[in-house]
Amino acid sequence: TDDNAGSDDGRDRGPARAGAYYDDDDEQEDATYEDVRSIQIRRDVLEKWINEPFFADVVKNLMVRVAVGENPKTGDTMYVMAQVESVEEYTRSDGSPHVYSISAGGVKTAKQLNCIRGASSKRFEMRLVSNRSITQEEYSAWRSYSEKQMRLNRDLSLIPTKAEVEQCRAQLKHGAEYKYT
Repeated sequence: TDDNAGSDDGRDRGPARAGAYYDDDDEQEDATYEDVRSIQIRRDVLEKWINEPFFADVVKNLMVRVAVGENPKTGDTMYVMAQVESVEEYTRSDGSPHVYSISAGGVKTAKQLNCIRGASSKRFEMRLVSNRSITQEEYSAWRSYSEKQMRLNRDLSLIPTKAEVEQCRAQLKHGAEYKYT
């Protein structure tokens, strides 16, 4: 995991917000669990859109539920919620493309998602993105971690506002309604 807390890595995380100072401005209000679930993109949609010209623009800032390993006590897959920062080419150390299937027998790609969680970023193969909804527990853990990171670095803005959620919904709508000209 690339933990870039406190580093200036050039990532655009937007201006810091002080939500408490926006009394009546709903657009500056932090996104709720339901808001965040409405901008989740699932693996099946990623696979459907991967080769579309709008792909990288549409998935930016959307939320994913991504597998990060196995719970040592139960053996179950552990998932976390993260935000897509960008789409990047997945290359091997020799510079050649690293091609993988997004799902069993599915579309192959050499693209991966660069996701942020708190002040950290990590690249994930899209095969690790879940088709199931983000759970309340995963949302609560993400929100708690994000709030902790924002307390440590007041320049970070990690929780989307309702206005940012609306922008993401518009991106999803653009992808769903895309017409070739």
